[in-house]
Amino acid sequence: MHLIRLILLLPIIVVLGSFLVSNTQEIAWSLWPLPFTFGTPAYAIPLLALALGLLLGSLIMWLKISLRLARLSTNANPLETSRSVVPSS
Repeated sequence: MHLIRLILLLPIIVVLGSFLVSNTQEIAWSLWPLPFTFGTPAYAIPLLALALGLLLGSLIMWLKISLRLARLSTNANPLETSRSVVPSS
C-alpha cells in the first residue's frame, strides 16, 4: 500500500516542485474594496494553499480524535463502576 501511495505521489511532487522553481515572477494583488496592493512571487500561492490545507486537515483530525476519545471515556466509566461494585470471589 505504501509503495502504491509513493508511486502516485511522486509525479505530483515532481510537477509541483518544477512549477515552484520555474515561477519566480511577481504577481500584484489588490484587494478590491481596499486601496492596498501588494506583490508576491507566483510560487507563494500554491505553497499557501498547501499550508492551509495541511493546517485545516490536521485541525479536523484533531477534533475527530478528541471527540472520539471523549466518547470512549464516557462509555468506559459505567464499566469501571460496575467492576468495583461486583464482589470478588
